Amino acid sequence: MGVETLLIVSALASAGGAIMSGQQQKKTLNAQADQADADADAETGAARVRAEKIRKAGKRQAAASRASLAASGVNVDLGTSVLINDNISEGPEKDALTGIDNSKDAASRLRNQAALLNISGSNAQTAGVINAASTLASAGAAWKTPSPAPTT
Repeated sequence: MGVETLLIVSALASAGGAIMSGQQQKKTLNAQADQADADADAETGAARVRAEKIRKAGKRQAAASRASLAASGVNVDLGTSVLINDNISEGPEKDALTGIDNSKDAASRLRNQAALLNISGSNAQTAGVINAASTLASAGAAWKTPSPAPTT
């Protein structure tokens, strides 16, 4: 096998490796992006569950307060007892909404991370193709360069 043939085979192998490496990096980064998207979805769902638990606990607390007031002979449909019940109900709802808002922020960060990972994957794939082309161009230039004449 001649030197030129070895040069061509080596260049093709190197170029193929660069392309495969770029494609593998893209697959890996895209998988990480998919996981970040799934984490964002999970965070949003978990926030809804937490918010519902907070609301239910608030309703139980308001009901217990209302029952306690009624047991002590207070009219729970008038005046201060209504204000107390409203105040008890507002706290859990605010907590639930705060939790949902915080979850939206976390999910947004995860989705942004996913987008950046997808971009990085595309960049890695492009870099693999560019490296392959560069390898082939370098090999072509070396192959076309005449060898120095032997000296006697």
